[in-house]
Amino acid sequence: SSPLPLDPSLPEPLARREFLRMLVAAGAAVSATAAAVAERAVQRGGSISDEDYPSSSIRNEEQGTSVATFTIGTEGRVVACNASGASPTLDAETCKLIMRRFRFKPAKDASGQPIEETKSQRVTWRLPK
Repeated sequence: SSPLPLDPSLPEPLARREFLRMLVAAGAAVSATAAAVAERAVQRGGSISDEDYPSSSIRNEEQGTSVATFTIGTEGRVVACNASGASPTLDAETCKLIMRRFRFKPAKDASGQPIEETKSQRVTWRLPK
């Protein structure tokens, strides 16, 4: 295999050292990200049902699938949520219900300490017949 190109403006030994430093830093960043969650968060409670359909969305005949991306904090509560894909009202209701109702056993790192974890969930809103 051919050697990787080095920055020609640097003296060769310095360029190699810089390149190796960048490789080590990149590897460490990937390892830290991959190893951050040793144990995934597990949902303990909370759900969304047909009774949660906003009356304004029924009147406006809004339906669709909201894809919610939310962060579970170290205490097991949802601390942030963003949803899109349905209507603004249904997306907002999805996040409101997830933040209010969903509870988790928090994720843990390799040393067993609780850490934040981000998850995604689809919620399909269908108009009642």
